[in-house]
Amino acid sequence: MKADLPLPPPAVRLLGVPSLAAGGVSTPLTADRAHLLLALLACRRDWVRRDELADLLYPGRDIERARSNLRKLIHLARKVAGDDALEQQADLLRWQPDSDLARFERACDQREAADAVALYGGPLLQGSDSHWPVAAQDWLDAERQRLQSRWHAACLQRLGELAGAPETQLDLAHQMLRHDPLDDVALQALVTAEQALGRPEAARRAMAEYAHRIGAEWKLEPSAAVQRIDRALREGVTAQPAPLAPRLIGRRLERQRVNERLQDPACRLLTLLGPPGVGKSVFARQLAQEQGAVFVELEALDGAEAVAVAMATALGLKPDGRRPRWAGLAEALGPRDVLVVLDNAEAIPIAEPLAGLLAACAGLRVLVTSRAPLDLAGEWRLPLDGLPLPDLDERDPEVLRANDAVALFEQRARPLAPGFQLAAEAADVVRLVHEVEGLPLAIELLAGWRRLMPVSNILSEFNASLELLEGTSPGERSVRSAFEQSWRRLVPAAQQALAGLALLPSPCDREMVRQVVQAPLPVLAYLTDRSMLRADEQGRFTLHPLIRRCAAALAEGAEGVLERHARHVAQTLGRSEVQLGAQLPHALAAWDWAVAQADAAVLDALATTLDAHLCRRGRWHDGLSRAAAACSALAGRQGVGRDDARARARCHLFLAHMEHGSGRFDEALSHADAAAALARQHDLAGLQGECADLQGRILWQRGDYAAAEQAYQTALQAALAARRPDAQRRASSRLGLVAKSRGDFATALRHYEHALEGFRRDGTLADNLYLPVNLGNLLRVLGRLDEALPVLQEALDLARASGTDSMLPFLLTNLVLVHEQAGRLAPAAELAEQACETSRQFGEPIIEGAARLARARIRARRTQSLAALDDVHATLAIADRLHAVPLRVQAISTGGLVLAACGDTAAGLDLVGWAMAQAEFAPSEHDDARRHLRAMGLPDPAHPIQPTTPARALMARLAQPGP
Repeated sequence: MKADLPLPPPAVRLLGVPSLAAGGVSTPLTADRAHLLLALLACRRDWVRRDELADLLYPGRDIERARSNLRKLIHLARKVAGDDALEQQADLLRWQPDSDLARFERACDQREAADAVALYGGPLLQGSDSHWPVAAQDWLDAERQRLQSRWHAACLQRLGELAGAPETQLDLAHQMLRHDPLDDVALQALVTAEQALGRPEAARRAMAEYAHRIGAEWKLEPSAAVQRIDRALREGVTAQPAPLAPRLIGRRLERQRVNERLQDPACRLLTLLGPPGVGKSVFARQLAQEQGAVFVELEALDGAEAVAVAMATALGLKPDGRRPRWAGLAEALGPRDVLVVLDNAEAIPIAEPLAGLLAACAGLRVLVTSRAPLDLAGEWRLPLDGLPLPDLDERDPEVLRANDAVALFEQRARPLAPGFQLAAEAADVVRLVHEVEGLPLAIELLAGWRRLMPVSNILSEFNASLELLEGTSPGERSVRSAFEQSWRRLVPAAQQALAGLALLPSPCDREMVRQVVQAPLPVLAYLTDRSMLRADEQGRFTLHPLIRRCAAALAEGAEGVLERHARHVAQTLGRSEVQLGAQLPHALAAWDWAVAQADAAVLDALATTLDAHLCRRGRWHDGLSRAAAACSALAGRQGVGRDDARARARCHLFLAHMEHGSGRFDEALSHADAAAALARQHDLAGLQGECADLQGRILWQRGDYAAAEQAYQTALQAALAARRPDAQRRASSRLGLVAKSRGDFATALRHYEHALEGFRRDGTLADNLYLPVNLGNLLRVLGRLDEALPVLQEALDLARASGTDSMLPFLLTNLVLVHEQAGRLAPAAELAEQACETSRQFGEPIIEGAARLARARIRARRTQSLAALDDVHATLAIADRLHAVPLRVQAISTGGLVLAACGDTAAGLDLVGWAMAQAEFAPSEHDDARRHLRAMGLPDPAHPIQPTTPARALMARLAQPGP
């Protein structure tokens, strides 16, 4: 007796009328909801959240009811597909059967056009449109359009592969026209195949039917390509369609702009300009195909006369050999309407003869690709740049595939490296395409190396050397060779200017170029015209990063350029509080040069500006190494004159600010003390005040209010001596902070309001956003919530508008406290998440702790006890690292509130009581603790624990929440 053969695994047909083959039986997939669920999962082939499925299949229903229906549906679907077919992880569901769709997509990905064409059985889930809810219909329509586009691209590739096989080409063209009767590329292939088979009548009949179809039924005219073939048919000439281009990724906007220009009767000469490797030729071939143009490659031609011969040949003309080449071409071409694409025109002087040809032939239009314009009257220009780039933090593979630069990388990498998975290497791919600014040739060359190494290694190798941009196959283009070809064509003055600019960050304004590179405007225009330099609307100049790297290696006199740059930047940006913005790379480059040279003058000029900018942006770690390097460089200098002392003091203060922002309080105090000592010794009053301000902030955050008050008084006296009203207001408001910590709210309010009035009057509030933070917090403590909210919201808007990222977590945390106190937990919870996120990105560690404590209280009131305790423990770790006693006590108090919310009331009240007995627990914190207890329906701690009680013993209880 024969053993039963195992049944094949389930297989699904999704392209065309859907069906499921399982258990040896084929079942049509109908309107049954279980069938729709299976079809949807088979199309997705990845984990899908249950709630997403519920929304698609049961839109508009209550979510709980939709989930209940979905559970029943999953049970029914398992009966159809098999109990083990549907995979489940928590609330995720997946089904990965063998399907024609999966095989079709795989064939498309691997450029197996014949298989892809054969596998496409029709529109996705054909005939099921009316069965789907509206939300799912939108998804279905989008998927159908995407798959139709992929199939059409495979058909175009296959048509190119079938050159010389007209019968097979004819079958494919008929198939394409059945799917889209208006597909003019398919029509061109059909007509060409009929001619090749010796059936001109069939070709003319197909052309006439097509013209009637789009004219009578759609009121459209045939495309230029179809009209050209139609004319050739009527004249008895065999006209070949434009050569099929390699698959073009992107360029949708540029294609639209080209079409608009070519439809304008005034545009008869359009030049596509761009740097080496930007993809001008690939784009031009695609345009030739779409426009029905004649494509002429000039790169291998020798001189203008050869261009005329090549054009005549491509146009199927036989000029009079007794006439000069261009004159004979003009005579043979006559008035006929034709579009000619001339590719790679920069190496051949064709401007003058082409101008004569355009004048003689009224129907001629020319599209040129070149690195430099032809400089003819009536020439229209369209510059090409790199492909659009994704957001640097984007990781979703489906979102990334919609980006042209990433799509090109994946298209080139996958056939060479079958193991490449975009999802696994998304971060490195994104960084790589950004490094080359979307330059197509560079992306293609770098993708080719994926066969040997992961993308992370490609990125490292590329950053170390340009060798990866060399072609690996004979005849393959490389970025370096393309650059060198352009470099050799530049005049010496342009080479010198380009190499000088390559040493500097981008962008460079005109004055910087004049002072540093010493290049006159005509030279800059020359480089811009040749696509080696870019000029923006503000008159600033930039280089593509690959051109920069190639040109920098050829620079002569680099030290002189870098010194002029550093001194120019110090003079224009130094000792100011300007928003650096695009100037930041210049400031950093000048700073690095000054550190290497131990140049005190440049460091002195730039320290305040860089310090202020990095503090605004919360970029503490970016400044740490640079400030430390400057302190070390100046420590080795001889002499202690006043100028040297000022530079050293500013660098010490810069480093102290960066250390404070990074949570390194001990080191920050040490460097602030060193800066203050230098300032006192050399009578630098303004610097004395700035040092005292930072010293006071650290002392206040550690709970030493008496020492903080003394430091702020020193800052105030220094501001008065330096006659700086802004510094006076700042010191006064800091004294208000000390008064608030001691419970003197009236004095604090006077300090805050006086300073706020002055900053508003001077228009400098955006530079002093700590003040509305403190004022908003005080108004909240006083119970004036309606006043606190607009103060904080206005400051938040200012912070976002001015890019003062470091203040965002302070403002968001205080807005959380206002909403929490008002009992609005929903907005408080949302803002708390934002506060914690921005504090991790930009904030000082101490505000991260405060944000976490606010979130912990809200989580506890929403019965998220474990997450709340995580926040408390994280804050305790921050407080210990900073030696910030007030924050530590606040964390213990909040931990008590969390325990009480979890049901362990006695232990919770013990912790709150312990905190309230500490001197570092400010009066406003006492008020807040009582408010929180009242909101939870709990009394004040009846017997506050004595200060001698070990805090750690109580804190250990935090790890053991009650029921």
